[in-house]
Order: sequence, then structure tokens, then C-alpha cells
Amino acid sequence: MKLFLIGIGFLFILGCSAQTPLKNIIRDRQFSEYNSTLEQLESDYLQKKISYAQYLEQKNRVEEDYQQKIDTRRNLIQNQNAPSAVSEMLP
Repeated sequence: MKLFLIGIGFLFILGCSAQTPLKNIIRDRQFSEYNSTLEQLESDYLQKKISYAQYLEQKNRVEEDYQQKIDTRRNLIQNQNAPSAVSEMLP
């Protein structure tokens, strides 16, 4: 029990002494792209490079594209986890 508590204390001290934050533990590349694109669109709108109508149109296009990518990825994962048909069995 003492060894367990010493180990937990060591991990706590080690975690608190980290110099740089851990940014890349788990990163969703598609979400990062989606987020940066939306930020760029908002920046362009706020700097008056595009009109509000253009901003909404492009934002909707980006959101639809992102949703299609997510749906495709979800379907791929679900199809991989689905049990395969037993049609290849011979009598």
C-alpha cells in the first residue's frame, strides 16, 4: 500500500513539473481543419473581406462538408465492427 501511494505521489509530482502542455495526446485532424476553417471565415467577415451572406454561405458549406466526413468515418467504423455474413460456409 505504501508503494502504491509513493507511486501515485511520484506521478503527481512528475505531472505538475511538466514544462510544456501536452497538446497532441489525441488530435482529430478533421475537427482541427474544420475549426481552423471556421475561424478563418469569421476573421475574414470581421475584417470585412466578405459580406455576411457570403460568410453564412461558406460556413454552411464547411459544416456540411465536415458532417459528410464524419458520417463517412462513422459508417466505416460501424461496418468494420459489424459481424460479417456467414454466406461463405460450405455444407
